[in-house]
Amino acid sequence: MSWVSFTALFFATWWVVLFAVLPFSVRTQDDDRDVTLGTVPSAPRGPHMLRAVIRTTIATAILMGIFYGLTHGLGYSLNDIPHIVPEFSQTLAKKRPAAAFRSSKTVHGFEQGFRPVLRPDER
Repeated sequence: MSWVSFTALFFATWWVVLFAVLPFSVRTQDDDRDVTLGTVPSAPRGPHMLRAVIRTTIATAILMGIFYGLTHGLGYSLNDIPHIVPEFSQTLAKKRPAAAFRSSKTVHGFEQGFRPVLRPDER
């Protein structure tokens, strides 16, 4: 991955992490019991964006460090993601689809027991 792609991925990840970090350690006006007239009590007390930006940058650097370690250290790439998860389509094709069940016996107005209902091609 080139440095331009890595920078673009860092920037996109940074914005996602920013919105995840924003709600942490926010002091509201209601917490301080000093609500400014014309604002809601849940409004932030003061500016906290610098802390959020610093936390976001640190968290993104850690995430991108893990990504860099996986891609350059272990040799994984984004193209390997489909091969990490086992392919279930082959195993599902071998299994017979689940049959619907229909009641087979009625006792005192209540249906007891079940038998599979097979499609015409399965009989």
